[in-house]
Amino acid sequence: MEALKELVNVYAPATGELIMQYEEMPASQAGEIMNKSKRAFLSWSQLDIDERLCYLKQLRHTIVNRLDEIAELISKDTGKVKTDALVADIMPALDAISHIEKHAKKTFKAQKVRTPFLLMGHKSSIHYMPRGSVLVISPWNYPFLLAMVPVVSALAGGNTVILKPSEVTPAVGKLIETLFKEAGFPDHVFQVAHGGKELGASLTKQKPDYIFFTGSVGTGRIIQEIASRDLIPTTLELGGKDPMIVYSDADYKRAAQGAVWGAFTNSGQVCMSVERLI
Repeated sequence: MEALKELVNVYAPATGELIMQYEEMPASQAGEIMNKSKRAFLSWSQLDIDERLCYLKQLRHTIVNRLDEIAELISKDTGKVKTDALVADIMPALDAISHIEKHAKKTFKAQKVRTPFLLMGHKSSIHYMPRGSVLVISPWNYPFLLAMVPVVSALAGGNTVILKPSEVTPAVGKLIETLFKEAGFPDHVFQVAHGGKELGASLTKQKPDYIFFTGSVGTGRIIQEIASRDLIPTTLELGGKDPMIVYSDADYKRAAQGAVWGAFTNSGQVCMSVERLI
């Protein structure tokens, strides 16, 4: 008899309310989900760009139709107010999808370039090709925006994607999974792996074709070290010590208001928040 999987309770940090329960994916299944992603790449990458953009358009419409519900869930899962969830998480994600719909064809179109002197008589051009299966590991501070943007960018380019959302905000990760299913994406083109650091480490070791990580410097170092062994390209958006510089001709009242907002918006949990004032 198969053992029952343990359910993980998700509580709202601001109120202690039980939001949902979910099952974590065992780290041992990382290889299986990666194999599915690589198989789905064979068909997804062959679709015309217009066909892929139709899926993204449907995703955008799905998000708009459930706007209030999404904002409410982000608010509960993160503890931020609903207005912030709408303005800083959902709307920029919708803008990003709209931007891709408008510009992807031109961006991915083959470009003629100047031929070097030594190759005179030949023609030169740049062609953009999908990389394969992309692993996106997203953070908890903006769990919708910072998952959606790299995911839809990779999908538009013909890649398949595995998203490992933060275990701190799993309800948003489950919601994103539901939105893609409602938008009708083909099986395994986009998958969500729900779990903690052990699962993230296991997925990183499955040799994805690209890794996009947003999070801490310490975790970024570990991911880069693992990726370097197999020359896997990465994008690492990590933290920093960001200064705000105020010049003598500035409007001091406005600068002070900007400093407070820049330092404390989203409770200061922003990768580019004001951390030094000069």
